[in-house]
Amino acid sequence: MPNTTNYSRDQIAALFRKLVPHTIDVESVEETDIGFRVTLAYGSMKSDFLIPKTGLMSDIQEIISHRICSFSQRIGEQVEKQLDLESYFREKYADKNVIYKVPKDYETTLAPRKVIVKNLVLFYGDRIKDVLPNYDSLWRRCVYENFSHENIQVLKEYLHGAFERLKQVSFAKERIDDLREKMEREGKMDNDILFLIDFHFYYFITLIRTLGDNLAWILNYYCKMNLENDPKNIDLATTKFKDALKREKREIFAKICQGSGHEGYCQLRDFRDIVVHRHALHVVPVFFVKSPRLPPKALKVMVPTEPTTGVLADQLDKTRKTRPSIGRAQREAKDSIAKYGLLQAVYSLMSEEELRKTRKYEDIESFCQKHFDYVLNCYNETINMIVKEI
Repeated sequence: MPNTTNYSRDQIAALFRKLVPHTIDVESVEETDIGFRVTLAYGSMKSDFLIPKTGLMSDIQEIISHRICSFSQRIGEQVEKQLDLESYFREKYADKNVIYKVPKDYETTLAPRKVIVKNLVLFYGDRIKDVLPNYDSLWRRCVYENFSHENIQVLKEYLHGAFERLKQVSFAKERIDDLREKMEREGKMDNDILFLIDFHFYYFITLIRTLGDNLAWILNYYCKMNLENDPKNIDLATTKFKDALKREKREIFAKICQGSGHEGYCQLRDFRDIVVHRHALHVVPVFFVKSPRLPPKALKVMVPTEPTTGVLADQLDKTRKTRPSIGRAQREAKDSIAKYGLLQAVYSLMSEEELRKTRKYEDIESFCQKHFDYVLNCYNETINMIVKEI
């Protein structure tokens, strides 16, 4: 065992003066029965520490360094508060090499003095329960088997799958909104941000279609439609499924398989097929200009309403009969294409309102919101029906 040493008052004082910053004063070192009481001072701010008389030199130095560090932190916090420097330091030391961050914990204010903290999974889970008020009730009744149904175990699996995907699609939609807002606010082309928007947008599209399929399976098992041996027809968009649902539950059929929301969902299949099986889906920054010679007035991130639109080819699916694309001025840039791939920006001499009327492009924000709203409405109507019936 290493030998310990009994230290004198002068030795402890010398150690403090050696380790303390020159802006901090060692005001006093007093010997007591249990150790040395040391007082550090910075202007009117003071702090006392008790240092043991006996120990290894390395241990004593570590204790002293820790005490000095603690006092220095108090000084820093006090100066920051007095001079209102919080925002300055946050900006100064923020990591600028970041496009976006995802918090781990989220604060929710329930009352003026009541704030609760939720981790990411719980936060998004509670958010989905807020927009699906009867989900939690149905889920608990399934878990505790408080009602009788021959397919209750399968229903639990599909309800859980739907809940997980709803959390994910909500998360993806918010990341798209955040990134879109950042790019539009800065008003300039940023291929890095566009890459991340595409990443989340591709997943958003596949999730919306998957949530529709998930719901179709829930309805198939709950309504005992007996389509499980023909899985390709367990799809909200197929005639066979719609006929079977209409036969079993006419009211729910009318609420989820008719109207503009359902039509838009059916059209989303083209987007999903391209994302999963074919070429890239080109989300584009649209710059609105009054003249080709003038700088852009505004930028919007938009989605082509015809998903087969390419960059160099107007129509990648020759079997489809669609309206010709908006005229574009193209300049060959093979070196750029070879290095960066096929990237696109649109400069519109039309106003934003006029461009929307052409139905060639749609704001990515409204595109995502309408599909998200349709899926939520379908789940709400279905869950409410099941809760009412059981």
